[in-house]
Amino acid sequence: MKKLLMDVQNISKSFPGVQALKDVCFQVFTGEVHALVGENGAGKSTLMNILSGVYGQTEGKLIWEGKEVHFKDSREPKDLGIAMIHQELSLAVHLSVDENIFMGRLPKGAFGKIDYRKLKEQTVEALSRVGLGPEFAGLTVKKLSVSQQQMVEIAKALSLNARLIIMDEPSSSLTQNETKILLNLIRELRDQGVAIIYISHRMEEVFEIAERITILRDGCVVGSSMADEITINQVLSTMVGREYKNEKYHSCRADYNAEPVLKVEHISYKNMVKDASFELYPAEVLAITGLVGAGRTELLETVFGCRQQNSGTVYIDGDQINRRTPSLMMKKGMALVPEGRKIKGILPQMSVLDNTRISALGNYTTGGIIHSREVSQAVEEQVEKLQIKTPSLQQKIKYLSGGNQQKVILARCLMCTPKILIMDEPTNGIDVGAKQEIYKIIDELSKEGISIVCISSEMTEVLAIADRVIVMHEGVVTGELKNENLSQDTIMKYAFGN
Repeated sequence: MKKLLMDVQNISKSFPGVQALKDVCFQVFTGEVHALVGENGAGKSTLMNILSGVYGQTEGKLIWEGKEVHFKDSREPKDLGIAMIHQELSLAVHLSVDENIFMGRLPKGAFGKIDYRKLKEQTVEALSRVGLGPEFAGLTVKKLSVSQQQMVEIAKALSLNARLIIMDEPSSSLTQNETKILLNLIRELRDQGVAIIYISHRMEEVFEIAERITILRDGCVVGSSMADEITINQVLSTMVGREYKNEKYHSCRADYNAEPVLKVEHISYKNMVKDASFELYPAEVLAITGLVGAGRTELLETVFGCRQQNSGTVYIDGDQINRRTPSLMMKKGMALVPEGRKIKGILPQMSVLDNTRISALGNYTTGGIIHSREVSQAVEEQVEKLQIKTPSLQQKIKYLSGGNQQKVILARCLMCTPKILIMDEPTNGIDVGAKQEIYKIIDELSKEGISIVCISSEMTEVLAIADRVIVMHEGVVTGELKNENLSQDTIMKYAFGN
């Protein structure tokens, strides 16, 4: 019989000028997967930071196995058996797997020296619980795939004898097959009595793995139910506070009788992109999809000039572009919203204003003097146009939700008035409401005549926004599908190389 492990009673948390959580209540039982869902800014991260000792609550109680606990730091929850795996993995990539798992807890032998034999034994035991063999123990973390690094994070949690593991978007960087491995591991942990709090925007995963679902909106619990007593649409409607409809967000405006605005011929890059060719037409939304590792990002970054091609040719409006660099391609009317906004996109310590205007300052500068009023007005227009939610332009971008950070990066691109916009995984790690807003923005941009290339791993996203789809497998373009021929099954066949 499952026992009550943690009881969260009326937790509230306020920051200066912000009520992040208000009277939040929910329970976690042993051997249970409890999903916590909500839009970005709903309070999920704040709540998890309280449970893991990063923050203290303003009001309310945390009850652990029947006793009230007060966490003064993040070490105390770990001592009780509470571990958190963040969306951005916290491994030291230049250290070995065993050093990462037992960092700060390395076993010591005589004279205080590290006992490497015992370290390997303990590492092998921890890795065996997540399906990794002993050969991984001494490997440097940077040599592992993303999914293997995820498993090392879980092994690290289990080495702490974790009884409650909090997983924040654990599958956001995994392929479908890697996600299946992760979900199977979670089932095994559940059967061993470990409790899991599973945070994800991917509703299919939530309903596949979770027994109970708790929904947050604006810092409050607005719904909690057993997973088999509620539907995906009911969860999404509760999250956004209105009826959710899964619909197509884009009407095709592409002019296929015109000359292509972008023509890519026989591009190769190392062994990641192999003789790839495609065209992009005026006002078209072209999706490039495939499994993780298919070469989609590498192809577009090579076109944009971030990578040095081995061979191939790129034309914009019929003109061949040689010796491409990002600055040259921007001058030619191309802009890129990169994958992984926190690593490649935002400048976290800088303001919304500076993050938005940084690429376009040359357009507002005369004789080395920046016309601050003009550029600020242009930024304000983009903030209004994209409905970016920020207290002010001076707010540091790191304090915005994921969806609003993504909009700022998009506004940065639009400040350069592009005619070709490349968007790499534009909705990764953002909630369903923000996704719908991004889809509507893509539709509006195509209406304005901007041609868009969108790299996406989500089939529902591809089907919702694309006029035409290019599918890649292991660096090769394996299929091209127009809107009338689009289906998830057909796309997946090409994605697997069939």
